[in-house]
Amino acid sequence: MSRWSFLRSIWNYVFGLAMVTLYAVIFLHTRLYSDALLQVFFLRRANLWLVELVPRPRGCG
Repeated sequence: MSRWSFLRSIWNYVFGLAMVTLYAVIFLHTRLYSDALLQVFFLRRANLWLVELVPRPRGCG
């Protein structure tokens, strides 16, 4: 097991998505719209990061 294996843990990704979603809901509820929009940016970046992290099957692009 490598020292970077924690980066590949799916649980880190799941809890990170839950945290960002919770913050977005809190910011929307308190009318902090710019902060809520920033959380959407973080959510989108997390999705791009996951796509880059997961290896592609052979024969795909």
